[in-house]
Amino acid sequence: MLNNLYEYIHMPLVIFAYLVGFFKSYVASSLIIRKGTKNWLLVSSVIMGGGIWAMHFIAMLSYQISIFVHYDFTLVFLSFAVAVIFSYFSFFIWNKDSNHIIFSGLFMGIGISIMHYLGMEAMHNNIAIQYNMVLVLFSIIIGTFFSIVAFAAFRKYVSDGYDVIRWKLSGSLFLGIGTVLLHYIGMKAITNIDHLHNHGLSIQRLQISNIMLGVIIGGFLLIVLLVVLLTSLIDERYTKKLQESEKSYRYLVEFSPEPIIVYQDGIIVFANDIAEKMLGYHSGYLIGRSIFDLVLPEYHQILKNRIDQLYKYERVKQTEIKIYASENKILDMEISSALILYNKKQSVEVFLRDVTERNMLEADLKRNEELYRFLTENSTDIISYMKPDGMFEYMSPSCEMFFDYTYEEFIGNNILNFLHPEEMGTITHLLKEARTNIDFANIIHRFRKRDGTYIWLETNTRTVRNPKRNLEGVLSISRDVTDRIEKEKELNDTIKVLQYLSYTDELTGIPNRRYFSERLISEWKIAKRQKLSLSALMIDIDYFKQFNDFYGHLHGDDCLIQIANVLKDTVHKAGAFIARYGGEEFIVLLPNTEETEVVAIGEMLLTNVRQLNIPNVTAQGDTPYVTISVGCATLLPNDRLAPEDLIHRADQALYKAKENGRNQVVVST
Repeated sequence: MLNNLYEYIHMPLVIFAYLVGFFKSYVASSLIIRKGTKNWLLVSSVIMGGGIWAMHFIAMLSYQISIFVHYDFTLVFLSFAVAVIFSYFSFFIWNKDSNHIIFSGLFMGIGISIMHYLGMEAMHNNIAIQYNMVLVLFSIIIGTFFSIVAFAAFRKYVSDGYDVIRWKLSGSLFLGIGTVLLHYIGMKAITNIDHLHNHGLSIQRLQISNIMLGVIIGGFLLIVLLVVLLTSLIDERYTKKLQESEKSYRYLVEFSPEPIIVYQDGIIVFANDIAEKMLGYHSGYLIGRSIFDLVLPEYHQILKNRIDQLYKYERVKQTEIKIYASENKILDMEISSALILYNKKQSVEVFLRDVTERNMLEADLKRNEELYRFLTENSTDIISYMKPDGMFEYMSPSCEMFFDYTYEEFIGNNILNFLHPEEMGTITHLLKEARTNIDFANIIHRFRKRDGTYIWLETNTRTVRNPKRNLEGVLSISRDVTDRIEKEKELNDTIKVLQYLSYTDELTGIPNRRYFSERLISEWKIAKRQKLSLSALMIDIDYFKQFNDFYGHLHGDDCLIQIANVLKDTVHKAGAFIARYGGEEFIVLLPNTEETEVVAIGEMLLTNVRQLNIPNVTAQGDTPYVTISVGCATLLPNDRLAPEDLIHRADQALYKAKENGRNQVVVST
């Protein structure tokens, strides 16, 4: 009966059995997670099935059985095979699609269940076992449930990119728990055991204790699992590095911005898209063609020598060759080569760089340099280059015809040694500003010749800077403008004379009415803005027409000149402006002057003109001498008044002075 079969459960073996279950799950999952490897799929199935079988056997040994236990070897082997086969199908399904966790867990749970109960049936030769079917079904459900949970954890481990190890450990933990629970619930399901007397494989006759036997079997299995795990980890690390290396190389070759061609024994076996597009060929056109078909015949020997050097020294220097492209184009190509293994065969990898445009630019640059040299050496302009401190580094040969110096005499000499003293400050300031602020400048200056005389130069400068914007030098082009400067000076002198004549009364030498009109507007605006008064004295020579008719025009002109001189000698007020306003009329403009001071100036003018004692027998009255009449007006400019109002009031006052008998000063009211 049942009570006669079990004496006690050995807990260390129970724990040991679970550790075996956990470890075999971890090792098997480590192998199966490596998808696409069929060999590892088979190995992981054997490890999983064998681990389940060994765990079952160790768990059975944890029971101290009072009777001799005999096993049917065929059923024992069959139970082992079932565990392996169901593990294989479970892993196979999961390996195809990790989302099929239910099917994988179902196969695993059923496989563990069949293995357990088939292993129990192996004792049927000497004992008969009866079960509680509810517990049997419950054990199968428990084993299947934990298997599904384990595969769910494995899927999470894969979806997280193999980075979160806890999911892998959790899956192994759940699979181990499910296996152990199924076993012990299955053992709990036994309701009756009858002892029979058949002969089979007897464990007890081996004369080894259950504990020792469990330790030996479990320890041996753990060692095997550990060796397999270490081998798997080493292989996985090596494979991962190899895959990363291959992936990096493939990415480098296929997506390299540089065109790449690989050839073996002179035959092209690979060309990336960049190379084919650069040469204008469609995809795959180059594959199978000779590398020499691409290269112009005159470069074949160079290519052969490079291949020989590669195989001898494994490296060669970059070189340039010409190759054929589509549409009969010929491209200049800079190539660098290296030996590689391609499809397990030594090959030559060639990196191509199209330098056609660069060579064209260099050729253009060379032509431009030759043209520039020709222009500078034959130009009538003076071209020079100075360091930031003003020392000449270059001077065009044309300098000899202008300065009588050879261009060699300028090299290492400072520009300040050749400048006119008046322009040294300007050039020094220009060189200083060129260091930070200005890039272009246009100046006109004098330059000393060998004989000590100076010529005028118009110079355009441009700074030369390095990539950090630091000044490296100043390039200048100068032109002799001496003739132009002299002509401009003559023209300016003429303009000044004409301007003087247009604003000056030719007879008296004082400003004329035109100049006065412009000055009046200017002074009016100033007084209005500063809220100051503006005064005017309108002066008329009494009986001048009669004087002129009687004494003649020469005496009349002399009279006008003398009165103009009196005005200049009498009026010393700051800002005062004197002008001849008409034939015998003069006017004085006085800014910011009180009315009393204006009247006083008018009275002084009367006195000083009278003291000239210029005879005038045509004058009516008591004074037979030339006299003047003066009209005064003072206004405070504002928006309601205009400059003409001031002149009008002064003219009205002058009219009253004449009407009142002349030779007097009248103030506008």
